[in-house]
Amino acid sequence: MKDRLPLVVPARKAQNSDHAEAARNAGLAMPPTQMLVYGNAKRGTPLMLAAPGVALDLPLRVLVRDDCQGGTWVSFHTAAELESAHPLPAGRAAGCGAAADS
Repeated sequence: MKDRLPLVVPARKAQNSDHAEAARNAGLAMPPTQMLVYGNAKRGTPLMLAAPGVALDLPLRVLVRDDCQGGTWVSFHTAAELESAHPLPAGRAAGCGAAADS
């Protein structure tokens, strides 16, 4: 999944955080759980200029986790959620979160 995300998302992957590995390093058990962080400066910068607080939610993140019952869950905030959390005009974040809304 993490290797295919850049092919699906028109952005650059900025970081991958393996939460399960961090848990193992702390002596704890956790199912496979990864946070993929990706961004696109051409789309994100205008949003941050319009509403500086949106920088708290950028770059965008996708959580991918195993539920230990044969399922994989993908969680993310949509562009609409980003717009409702910050004073952005409706539709302004659509280009930023297009992959998340599909």
